[in-house]
Amino acid sequence: MKTNNLQEVSDKLNKLYSQIEDTNGLLLDEVFENRVGLQLAEKIICNQVQIENKTIKVLDIACGHGELILKLVHQGIDAEGVDISLDRVHYLADRGVKVYNETAERTRLNCEEYDIVVCFECLEHVVNPILVVNEMARVLKENGILLITVPYKKLCDCDTHVRLFDENNISSLLKKKFDVQNLILIPYVWGDYYNNIFLIAKKRGE
Repeated sequence: MKTNNLQEVSDKLNKLYSQIEDTNGLLLDEVFENRVGLQLAEKIICNQVQIENKTIKVLDIACGHGELILKLVHQGIDAEGVDISLDRVHYLADRGVKVYNETAERTRLNCEEYDIVVCFECLEHVVNPILVVNEMARVLKENGILLITVPYKKLCDCDTHVRLFDENNISSLLKKKFDVQNLILIPYVWGDYYNNIFLIAKKRGE
């Protein structure tokens, strides 16, 4: 995919990812019980609901088959998603979940609409992650919480990754819009080694 046109690359990647579907059900690494980050995110979000003692709104960007959203919705939490795959949007709509067929870089969602934004295993795939970070900041309320996971260095690499992340460059990517609260290494799936970054950040006030 040799080209200097970022829009062309982005369009090709979006087309590729929208075609990657598991017709027999969830992929192994989409299953909630297998994913450490999804389980950790659920606990953080549920804990935040208890702390604030009010309704909070959650957005999952690049939500896939929406395993996290489904868990949250079943607990009465207002959770929505964004995904470039129309098939997955329909999959979740059939299960009563509101998901928008949008790219991570640019959505038509309202500004400062969400209390928590989740973006798992996405930034390593996009051509311009700054656009995604800016979009997450736009839709998050002031002091809203951002939860991110990305593969750690080359420890969880694949052909569709267009960049590598470590503690420094993921923190640097966020520093203009967010204050990083915590950053830890976790297994991508249970039984794996520590090959994933889990990051918690808070949107900085203007």
